[in-house]
Amino acid sequence: MHIEGVNFTLKDNIGGEKLESAHYALNEFQKAGVTFKGYSSFPWLVGTSPYKTSPNTQKQLLEAGQSVFMFIDTIQRLYKEGNAAVRDVLDLNTPPDLAGLQLDKNIVTFRLDVVLEKGVPRITEIEEIYGNVGKLHAMERAYNLQFSRLFENFAEQHIEQIYVDEKRELAKFGA
Repeated sequence: MHIEGVNFTLKDNIGGEKLESAHYALNEFQKAGVTFKGYSSFPWLVGTSPYKTSPNTQKQLLEAGQSVFMFIDTIQRLYKEGNAAVRDVLDLNTPPDLAGLQLDKNIVTFRLDVVLEKGVPRITEIEEIYGNVGKLHAMERAYNLQFSRLFENFAEQHIEQIYVDEKRELAKFGA
């Protein structure tokens, strides 16, 4: 199978240490309980090692992050000012007790899902809720990486409560 625009090597064409690394990573993901609803296996390719980005791609990703912060700050300002178009979109299907929650606080962290297309990063999703933190831990183990600063950043925010929409039922967890 060939995926348009994705560079990959079939496992049948690699061997030795690279194949062992891929099997190790896959095993670590499975031991950590990483699953995807509706799939019996991963709907993405498991790498033999972490992907390293070029300095130019890193610069583009930093610029994208800065742009997203500016965008979110602008949307938050427009919401606070009572902009009807912004409020209609953001309040759609939002429980009344969550609408406009914590408008006095700026967004301090988010996660971008990014796809590289011909070397150009494209944002596919902006996520403020870190539902994939468990997968991040699995990646640490699978590829022998350290993301501890990310978790230290969370701790420094002194978050008092987290709202989780699980199975379409709202749950509130207090600190």
